[in-house]
Amino acid sequence: MGKENYRLEYRIYPFFFGLETVQLQPISESEIPSKEQRTHFGNHQLNASYIINTLLPSKMPKDAIVVMALTAKDLYPNPKWNFVFGLASYEKRTAVSSISRYSEGGLDVSTYPICLRRIIKTSSHEICHMFSLAHCIEAKCLMNGVNNLAEGDSRPNALCSVCLTKISWNLKFQDVDRLDSLIHFMKIHQLDDDAIILEKQRTVLAK
Repeated sequence: MGKENYRLEYRIYPFFFGLETVQLQPISESEIPSKEQRTHFGNHQLNASYIINTLLPSKMPKDAIVVMALTAKDLYPNPKWNFVFGLASYEKRTAVSSISRYSEGGLDVSTYPICLRRIIKTSSHEICHMFSLAHCIEAKCLMNGVNNLAEGDSRPNALCSVCLTKISWNLKFQDVDRLDSLIHFMKIHQLDDDAIILEKQRTVLAK
């Protein structure tokens, strides 16, 4: 479910989580049964629940902690929902995120930064779920629940102090080093607003 364009995005994960990240071979859409796909309002969609509960567990390497799948196809979690940006399984340690609704008419040089910003938020949010973080109600945070693009765009590409403390304890971050790497990544990919937020966090943590 991956394409060449996504290779850049997965490189954020070693910086965000401080863990080795390996890109697996793309999974063909033909491996998803037709009954787990649908056309909804003219939009071809894949069943995210099938992907995380059935497909990805069969592909997970023995030494993997979590697996995140990225796709350009739209996703739905069950027949009652119109769509979902991403979905994760705590138990299976698998997740899937889609860029389908993030490129606004096509992915090119002008739309790439906003698409990248959105998919980083969604995929990192879902991976944090797999590392036991629940939705955040403490502050504006990457772990806030999101139901539409406007909500998602209003959220920072950073964890609040409460969520950062939790996952830092879990994964044993070197917090300042982690932020230095994230800030560098954001700047070279024109995500300047995110870099500013992270720089403010770094200033506090470095004291």
